[in-house]
Amino acid sequence: MQMMPESEQPSVYMLWDRIQEDPQFKAMLSFLKKLEPQYEAVLSKLSPDERDLICDYVSAHEVMSWRALEYACENMNYSEGSSPV
Repeated sequence: MQMMPESEQPSVYMLWDRIQEDPQFKAMLSFLKKLEPQYEAVLSKLSPDERDLICDYVSAHEVMSWRALEYACENMNYSEGSSPV
């Protein structure tokens, strides 16, 4: 297996831009946006400490997902003749 030169591998930011056009991702984002008012309503009923705990938990998941994407991009290998994405 030949690795693609690092300069030719897609960056995490390039892949992020591409995923924005993915139909499945778009549908998931739309669903998330529909849930947001309900989520905000629930958060508003919590104490500041409870709200901070929930937000910290959700944020930690987001950071982990972002790191997983970065890691995948950093460790992608492409066979000769294949192209990224």
